[in-house]
Amino acid sequence: LLHYTVEANAFLYHMVRRMVGLQIAVGRGIMTIDQFRHIFQTGALEKVKHMAPPHGLVLEKVRYKDDNS
Repeated sequence: LLHYTVEANAFLYHMVRRMVGLQIAVGRGIMTIDQFRHIFQTGALEKVKHMAPPHGLVLEKVRYKDDNS
C-alpha cells in the first residue's frame, strides 16, 4: 500500500498520476533515477510513459488564498 500526499498551488492535467507512475517505474527498475530527475527538471512530459491508474486517488481538500483552514 502506497500513500502519497501532494500539495501545490496549481495542478496540471494528470500531474499526480504521472508523478506517482514515474516513482513506481523507478522502484520497479523500469526507469533510472537519472531519467526521473531529467523529466522533473525539464518538464519533458512526452517522456512519461508510466501513469498511475485513477482509481484510489482522492481529492481531500481545496484551499483558497483567503482560506485560513
